[in-house]
Amino acid sequence: MIAASAGVLPLDGALVEPALSAPLSARADVADRALVKRGSGEIQPVLALADISLSFGGVAALRDIDLEVAQGEIRAVIGPNGAGKSSLLNVISGLYRPDRGRVWLGEHSFGHVPTARLAQHGVARTFQNLAVFKGLSVRDNVLMGVAHRVRAGFLRQIAGSPLARRIEAENRAAAEDVIGFLHLREVCDRAAGTLPYGLQKCVELARALVARPSLLLLDEPFAGVTLGEKHELAAHVRNARDSYGATIVLIEHDIGVVMGLSDRVAVLDYGRSRRHAGPGAVRPGGGRCLSRRRACGRNGARTLMFDYQFLIEVLVGGLLSGVMYSLVAIGFVVIYKTSGVLNFAQGAMLLFAALTFVSLVERGVALPLALLATLAIMVALGVAVERTVLRPLVNQPPITLFMATLGLSYVIEGAAQLLWGTQVHGLDIGISDVPLDIVGVFISRFDLFAAAVAGSLVALFALFFRTTRTGLSFRAVADDPFAALAVGLRLPRVWAIVWTVAGIVALVAGLLWGARLGVQFSLSLVVLKALPVLVLGGFDSIAGAIVGGLLIGAIEKLAEVYVGPLVGGGIEAWAGYVVALVFLLVRPSGLFGQKLVERV
Repeated sequence: MIAASAGVLPLDGALVEPALSAPLSARADVADRALVKRGSGEIQPVLALADISLSFGGVAALRDIDLEVAQGEIRAVIGPNGAGKSSLLNVISGLYRPDRGRVWLGEHSFGHVPTARLAQHGVARTFQNLAVFKGLSVRDNVLMGVAHRVRAGFLRQIAGSPLARRIEAENRAAAEDVIGFLHLREVCDRAAGTLPYGLQKCVELARALVARPSLLLLDEPFAGVTLGEKHELAAHVRNARDSYGATIVLIEHDIGVVMGLSDRVAVLDYGRSRRHAGPGAVRPGGGRCLSRRRACGRNGARTLMFDYQFLIEVLVGGLLSGVMYSLVAIGFVVIYKTSGVLNFAQGAMLLFAALTFVSLVERGVALPLALLATLAIMVALGVAVERTVLRPLVNQPPITLFMATLGLSYVIEGAAQLLWGTQVHGLDIGISDVPLDIVGVFISRFDLFAAAVAGSLVALFALFFRTTRTGLSFRAVADDPFAALAVGLRLPRVWAIVWTVAGIVALVAGLLWGARLGVQFSLSLVVLKALPVLVLGGFDSIAGAIVGGLLIGAIEKLAEVYVGPLVGGGIEAWAGYVVALVFLLVRPSGLFGQKLVERV
């Protein structure tokens, strides 16, 4: 679960080494409105958050967030997808009302920031999804940023009173100043919607800057732009602080940009605030290095050394995430190995298990009883699916069986909706996600727990399949179903057991993934994480599912941290699929998959 990288994207062609400031306080006392020390004087924070918590239908988006941002600071907020970064900005700008906590904007304290008065309090923002007025010209878009300054009434504006003319002249002068500052004069009369995406980003930034805000909130301003546009935008953001005096809170996935721009970095990890430090100290070990290779040496000599400690942290985080992928992949393997069916309904089974468990708990059923009841329901579901859907389709073409499981996934999701409703649920299994510091390497407690549970389950299955007669029957059917029939094995009975095992795997995986992501209908899409694992390890190998999961997890994290800054970031979600595609071209059966040899 790596939230930050040491990779730096040089903004001017050289290694950027941001100045590290002393860490600010991680908490803001609402009652005392604590002042933040900066240099030799004391300055009221431009922004302070205290004990901010926000949830959606029981899923905690933010939990006990405390943050202070000093005047003139560029504070980056980083974290994985779903960590709550945009939700944090939406709380600060009043789009979301927090469940508890206070927001301080200078001297003003709010339980819920009034969005309509945001500009009056000196706050401006951009959005994760581009928000420009596409039908208006660039100039008119920028002018909208000072619309709140229009103090002349409607009739005075129509009549062209001296007050209205003076305010209009001031606003236009401010707009022209920002247009020139961001190099938009050549396109200022064009409709904003006709501009390239990077220029539209500049227009949105100009609209936010024109009011000269004391606090500027930037939500992923570099997303989707080219490398050249990214360099230009980064310079604009830095100049917005230096020339316009704006204090900036920046959300961004490109760690290279973050390291180059920010004075300090706050790390959000699934709703919790992890660390507040200078860019070089975000990861364990403080400010030892700022990039994947660091300058060091004796007597001022500079040599390049690789940060192996950080590499180990990234690698361990990836391997632990890979164990979660393996757990989902095993559910595919046990069915495919014995029946040749690619069970696309595994994700729906995972969702159904997690939703059943959390719904029973919310209705007052004790945790052990809820777990046993869910286990019994999943066993019954697995047996019912085998008998009513797949048994009648024995000896049908593989595409028919695949389409059957695809349709089955929608049936199971619909049944879950009818039984338990569509609301989002939080699932707390009692495991704190406070990271452990093991010889300088930070490791997630939850990931360690999930890896232990998955490893124990795999060991239990291995023991069952190798030491019991039923397990021996399973292995015989997996090797050669026709020979198994010849010695008197009952294939339907074996298949029923296999689907029962798939139901148990779905229960365990559903609880672990539900605790991490929240129990919601998008949870069924977790199966997509298993596909590159199966391609890499082989569709018919449990060992392959384990090894493939570890490899894909490690590849995703390493690619995001070490390759992402070079190509704009955000590659973790698809790096595994690229590797799987290449692997299909080289070894279609996977590392441990059985090669199919047919007589012709």
